[in-house]
Amino acid sequence: MISKLIPATALLLTCSFFDCAYSAPTSQYEGVCKLSDIDKSSRKHKKHFPGLVNNPLITYPMRALMAPYIIPIDSPLKPILDSIFSVSRATQNRQTFAEAGFVILFSQESSYIVVAKHSELPDYIFKVYLDSELRIKKKRPGWFWLKSRCEGAKRAKRLITKGKIKHFVVPDKWIYPLPIEPISEGPSPQPIILIEPDMHLVKYTETVEAWKTVVTTDHLDELYYLLSNGAGSNFLPANIPYTKDGKFALIDTEYPKRKINLHKVTRHLSDEMQAYWEHLIKTNGKG
Repeated sequence: MISKLIPATALLLTCSFFDCAYSAPTSQYEGVCKLSDIDKSSRKHKKHFPGLVNNPLITYPMRALMAPYIIPIDSPLKPILDSIFSVSRATQNRQTFAEAGFVILFSQESSYIVVAKHSELPDYIFKVYLDSELRIKKKRPGWFWLKSRCEGAKRAKRLITKGKIKHFVVPDKWIYPLPIEPISEGPSPQPIILIEPDMHLVKYTETVEAWKTVVTTDHLDELYYLLSNGAGSNFLPANIPYTKDGKFALIDTEYPKRKINLHKVTRHLSDEMQAYWEHLIKTNGKG
């Protein structure tokens, strides 16, 4: 176990996409958090995340967007994260990432994100944009997409609670601001990483089978509610996999609310459940 704990600070990346954000009206952030609340949050985080407030590279609107999802100061995960990321610039490139103890599970070619685990936090998953990654998705920086994943998870959780959903779960997701030091020598230093609980997914082939054999009309009633409200994805095996706990997990939350083609769900279901799903579509969810 790493013993030396150093309070983390945050290095946040400026981007031309947000250059105009300084003059954005306050109403733009309604529904995310009040800017007055960000002032309070800033004071609260100043001691433990001084870079979140003092770093000249972070704009006020960026802080407003990130603040609701920053890992709590009193989280038991934070000292471990501080230890890992204060020793070296782990995210500089794949080599430094591995040297810091991370094992890459896979890289997502569509989003340019790296998904990894670390032995110090075996029950958690890390989603990271490395400092060596120069590709940018849809002209928006990596931190924006990590923030969106947190936002999407929070919205999905509200739907699950409101709909009294029993068969579907969504992992909590938090932002961890990376320390300013050690300074990155990478071409595109990243400001944050994302951490979330490991949902203990079964193998992909087992998920495909589960959608064919485990799913009942109750599952589909709940799935229709979630998808019709813009949470989740119609590519069920990859984005709503089956867990070892016997539930389906909404792990694709990069788009907090989106219009989903419900008809594409049909291909993943058994013949009997296909018929029921088409019935739900025709009746607007009235099973």
